[in-house]
Amino acid sequence: MIIERLIAIPWFRLFAEGSAILLSILLAFAIDEWGEEADNAEREREILTALSDDFSKSREEVREWLGFHEETQVILIEFLQKLISEDNLDPAAINQYLADLSWMDPESHITTGALNSVIAGGELTLISNSELRRILADWPIQIETIGLIQQNGYAFFEDKWTTYLMNFGYLPQVVIIPSELPGIPDRVSAGGEVLLKSEFDHSEMVARTDFHGLLSAKLWTHYDYINIYNMAIERINETLTLIENELSVQG
Repeated sequence: MIIERLIAIPWFRLFAEGSAILLSILLAFAIDEWGEEADNAEREREILTALSDDFSKSREEVREWLGFHEETQVILIEFLQKLISEDNLDPAAINQYLADLSWMDPESHITTGALNSVIAGGELTLISNSELRRILADWPIQIETIGLIQQNGYAFFEDKWTTYLMNFGYLPQVVIIPSELPGIPDRVSAGGEVLLKSEFDHSEMVARTDFHGLLSAKLWTHYDYINIYNMAIERINETLTLIENELSVQG
């Protein structure tokens, strides 16, 4: 009786139906996975494009301010050399040197909008290139290092340079002198409209040995800027090369 019942069961039809159900489930999973992979690939390309735009903009800005510090360094050395080797430097020339050296780096930003969004959103894993993922994950530390150098530069400018001019010179006179931003000639200070009763002669101030020391210390701050900006440009170039390679591979 039992054998007859077993024989009567349509095993082939049940197997075929079960196989069809299993195949449809596996197919659905495969379609979902394929769709997810396609979405991830599209999102990765969007991320890479945004990162490329950000780092390209940052490179141009950092290059600009690197030029500022390099040219300021040249002016500093020239001024210091003249103060050491010449007995009498023209007061008007001294004022111009002081004005040209009184520009401050307004902080060159590494544009991080896209990078911050990717890291905060946990989307760094969507970057398929492991070396690129590592470099992107390391960028916040690089940016923090640049920020420390900038903070030191601001502190020196405000606490040392400006304070010295206020104590031993006449800062309003320096401020109103027209000056080109070193290394960036299209940025010009038109000077101020303050009318001075008389010209202040800074010759005695710049002859002081502690002023020479101040110039030397200012020179070191620009060395630090130049080194950190050169490093930043090198890292940006490395990052952009990897990004561009990934975009070209993806077509």
